[in-house]
Amino acid sequence: MNYWVTIYRSAVIVAIILVTIATIRIFVPKIQQYHESYRKRAEYQEENRRLAEDVKGFRDKQERFSSDPGFVETTAREMGMIKPNEVKFKSTNDESNTESKQEQP
Repeated sequence: MNYWVTIYRSAVIVAIILVTIATIRIFVPKIQQYHESYRKRAEYQEENRRLAEDVKGFRDKQERFSSDPGFVETTAREMGMIKPNEVKFKSTNDESNTESKQEQP
């Protein structure tokens, strides 16, 4: 009788171990998938925050364009635009050309 009790207990222990291993094999990938989605969510939230800041900056700039003529003119001049009947002079002498000419005897 003692022999069958030992076999029964061993079978129960093996069954518990197999169920535990099966449970772990089922849930570990799900847990990893959860952590991966949580990490991606954090990345997307950071990207959304950055894009919201960009949108706010663009809206502020758009408001300045509609309300500040000096800003419009400054921006246009930075882009190389000139007013009608205005002449733009462009220097063709580089500092490197000037220095090389001075060094020659």
